[in-house]
Amino acid sequence: DDPPESEAGFPAMEIYLDTSGSMPSPDGAVNALTLAAQILSASVLRKHGAVRGIIYSTLWIQSGWMYHEEVARLFFLNYSGGGTAFPFPVLRRFARERNDVIRVVISDSDFLCNVQGEAFDEIDEIMRQKRGGKGPRPVGTLEYGVARSRLFVALLGLPGRQHLHAEALASVLRHPKFRLVAVHDYEALAVAARDLARAILD
Repeated sequence: DDPPESEAGFPAMEIYLDTSGSMPSPDGAVNALTLAAQILSASVLRKHGAVRGIIYSTLWIQSGWMYHEEVARLFFLNYSGGGTAFPFPVLRRFARERNDVIRVVISDSDFLCNVQGEAFDEIDEIMRQKRGGKGPRPVGTLEYGVARSRLFVALLGLPGRQHLHAEALASVLRHPKFRLVAVHDYEALAVAARDLARAILD
């Protein structure tokens, strides 16, 4: 049986994996973002940690805490497809529950658009209706998520778009718990994930 959450040692990592329609399904081709998520999850689990996955495009799929490498590997082979809308309501809820977690977003320039409020309106409107009022905007939720994390990393494929992040992430770039890993070649995402795992887990 999986150990209860209270017995799971450090590290614990939440991985937010973007699987929008612009990226290939891992069933038929190598998806560099999916591969990066699998490398990070395997690295954490080999350190006897725990991983929770959130796979998103327009809607999202989330796992419970996973403690076994094969379970995590199979989960991160899920694919959503469609538009890209980061699940800010999920981030806010999980950040409220735990503040001792490393949170990693694996995406591309669409994440920057989401932070600025683009492609967020559909999910945002659903959640607002459920709450009966207006919910927090994306950048405020990102700030909250960063503050309520052990470490918050944005691992973003940004080929030819090196300067896009400055405005979108201005409010968190200098936060001591935030790290931006901008990868300018999608084929280098797996190497970046390996190096990131070594940096934060060794």
